[in-house]
Amino acid sequence: MKYVLVLMLFFSALYSNDYINPFTGDTYDFHPEVSFRSNDYLSDIYNYDVDHYEYFIDVTDTLNAAVDGYAIFNIKATADIDTFTFDLKDELFVDSVFWNDQKIDTLNISRVNDRTYVYLNEGLNLGDESSFKVYYHGVPPEGSYFNASYDVAYHGENNSVVISTMSSPQAARYWHPCKDIPSDKATVDMFIKCMEYQKAASNGLLISEEVVEDSKKIVHFRENYPVCTYITSIAVSNYTKYSETWVSPQTGETLPIDYYVYPEHLENAKIDFSNVKDMFNCFSERYGEYPFMDEKYGMAIFPWSGGMENQTMTSIGSSIITGNFTHENVIAHEVAHHWFGDWVNIKTWNDVWLKEGGAVLSEAVWFGYAEGPFAYRDFMNSLKPTIINVKEPIFGYSPTFSRYVYNKGAWIFNMVKHILGDDKFYDAVKDYMNEPSFYTDGITSDQFFDFFSKYTQRDMDKFKDQWVYKGGVPNYKFSYRIENSDDHSTLKMRIRQTQEGDEVPIFDMPIPVMVQFSDFTDSLLLVDNNMANQTYSFQFNKRLHNSIPIENFNFMSKVLAVSEEEEFEDFDTVDNNIVKTEIIGNYPNPFNSSTTINFLLADRGDVNFTVYNVKGEIVYQAREFYNNSGFNSKLIDFGNISSGIYYLQIKNRETVSLLKKITYIK
Repeated sequence: MKYVLVLMLFFSALYSNDYINPFTGDTYDFHPEVSFRSNDYLSDIYNYDVDHYEYFIDVTDTLNAAVDGYAIFNIKATADIDTFTFDLKDELFVDSVFWNDQKIDTLNISRVNDRTYVYLNEGLNLGDESSFKVYYHGVPPEGSYFNASYDVAYHGENNSVVISTMSSPQAARYWHPCKDIPSDKATVDMFIKCMEYQKAASNGLLISEEVVEDSKKIVHFRENYPVCTYITSIAVSNYTKYSETWVSPQTGETLPIDYYVYPEHLENAKIDFSNVKDMFNCFSERYGEYPFMDEKYGMAIFPWSGGMENQTMTSIGSSIITGNFTHENVIAHEVAHHWFGDWVNIKTWNDVWLKEGGAVLSEAVWFGYAEGPFAYRDFMNSLKPTIINVKEPIFGYSPTFSRYVYNKGAWIFNMVKHILGDDKFYDAVKDYMNEPSFYTDGITSDQFFDFFSKYTQRDMDKFKDQWVYKGGVPNYKFSYRIENSDDHSTLKMRIRQTQEGDEVPIFDMPIPVMVQFSDFTDSLLLVDNNMANQTYSFQFNKRLHNSIPIENFNFMSKVLAVSEEEEFEDFDTVDNNIVKTEIIGNYPNPFNSSTTINFLLADRGDVNFTVYNVKGEIVYQAREFYNNSGFNSKLIDFGNISSGIYYLQIKNRETVSLLKKITYIK
């Protein structure tokens, strides 16, 4: 197992340039496409759903890097249409088109800007099902987002050929006809004609291999789970294939994991891939069962320097294989994409942060699982340099696949986790993965926050607006004064937000602040902050420690922010939210089953009682009305919870939350 230090060095070199390979820092010629941005526009063009594709592709002409084949579309019309429209680069030739086995007159076929329009004499009505077969050939061009969508390269001492594809973001059209948008999934039969000595890898299950002519064969894969075009792929080379079996801890079901590696990389690959089964343990425990259990997981080496989450058959760049776990985060990232991105897909490229953010968060989750919670925190903090200086919104950001989009997306997930607590967050993620419409139709940013609002029990619109539709991060200036007397103390605190920018808001976030007392106890304050200049006053019935280290402000880096301490400027009255409601104590403490909470109320009215575990997860909630301000008490019965340390919080009217540590012993 590699150390976090190695990971941090890797990332510091990685995050210096926006126009880069998502993992290695290699630069690319950037070729954005206007059609990335509007799903409504794209839907208006096609007006059909694809239920199933059948592809045949002959890749044996490696000298010219040419392809020859066909694509069958089985479709269902979503409107009345008189034109069948599909995507294919203009550099590739359309030989003929058949509609329900009838050849279309070439006069009824036109091609403009990488789209082919087939005019139908009779047309299709809403709900009609039909089949089209497109024969095509040619040399797939370069020029996609990642340049070479269909690549013929060479590896090893003998210059063995390797053929591979990169269909993201809208580049499947560079090597086969399709409806090339992320919101339409279809099942796929893929027939690959290659040389007999080669091994071919693709999505889904291997159905058959048949030798046909001149030392050539046809390899048939079937993907029974609907798949987006951008995560369809083929990889062909003189691979060495080896396999292992993962046993699901949840169900006991078995999953084959197939590795297609260059012979010269075999030993190093076995080292670098040795934690893959543990990654499945980690992610399935948190996100739910691996979504493609009836098929497989696999990885095929290709001549790139990153990874691509092709459904059930990830492509892994040859430079990732080192034999010393250097790029383990890439491997974890691509495994996690099979939940975030492959299973729950995005509807438009504006929402790419949903899949990339979930996968980057999963890198942190993996390191936390393998190496402990500080590895999780250190990893998340290592992402900040690529985020904090960007003032544009993450939604619709260009370039689409920038470190800013990846890493801020991960932090958005992380802050939702902070709001919910770990256990509740992962329960919500499991439900998220099981939402049928998200798997079949894809998801948007609005749908994501609507869904998680059910679990946070708060309106997430403001959070969404701040973190997705606006840019920047909070720049907190933190200052304080501690006033101690013999048996009590006052903490005066000021928080200023100094971020600037036309699209940068004043953020409304709960900020955790840890205070420590002279008797070596501590308390976690959850400070609601939503103004550019906000002051607070807290009273305690014991003496405070003389200082609050800056790392205790935004404790454990729960909020994505820049934090600095500044000189305190006193105030006579609190600008807002003076905290006079105070927990005096509880008896007994430690306690078993129940304890009595004694507290002071600033005002009569409703009081909310909330108890958190050390992970920040809610284990108890109650709300009661109290007629009298001043001293009050409440007996709380905790029922069947585990022994340990908990934090009690009470809220009266709009006062800032104060938490007190309590101990439960069975």
